[in-house]
Amino acid sequence: MVLYFYAELIVLEGYMKKYLKWLMSTRNFIVVCFILAVIFFVSACATSGFLGFGDPLATSSYVDTAIAEMEQETERISIEFDQMNAEIKAFTSLRNEIENIIATMEKTQKDTAELQNLADRVGERLEEMPNEMLRQLVEALQTYLEMMENQ
Repeated sequence: MVLYFYAELIVLEGYMKKYLKWLMSTRNFIVVCFILAVIFFVSACATSGFLGFGDPLATSSYVDTAIAEMEQETERISIEFDQMNAEIKAFTSLRNEIENIIATMEKTQKDTAELQNLADRVGERLEEMPNEMLRQLVEALQTYLEMMENQ
C-alpha cells in the first residue's frame, strides 16, 4: 500500500512538474494571473466592496443609495431649471419694457423734430413779414386786449 501511494506521488509529481513548467511560461503565467485577479476583484466587489473596503457594488443598499443620490440630483436640477425659466421670463418682460421705452423715445424724438421744423417755418414766415405789418398786428392785438379788459 505504501508503494502504491509512493507510485501515485511520483506520477502526481510528474504531472505537477509538467503543469508548473507550463505555468511558468511567461504568457501562460500572465494569463492565469489575470484570470485569477479578475475573479478576485469581481468576487470582492460583489460581496464586500473593492478589496474588502467600501460599499460593495452589487448590493441593494448600494443601489438604493445610488438611486437616492440620483433622485436628489434630479430634484436639484429641476429646481435650477425652474429658476432659470423664471429668470428668462423676467428678462423677457424687462426686454419688452425696454423696447417699449425705446419706441416711445423714438416717437418723442420724431415729434420733437417735427415741432422744430414747424418752429423753423414759423420763424421764417415771421422774418418774411414786413415790420409795418407786425406793428399793425401788435396794435390790433393791444386794442383787442383793451376791449377785453373793459368788458
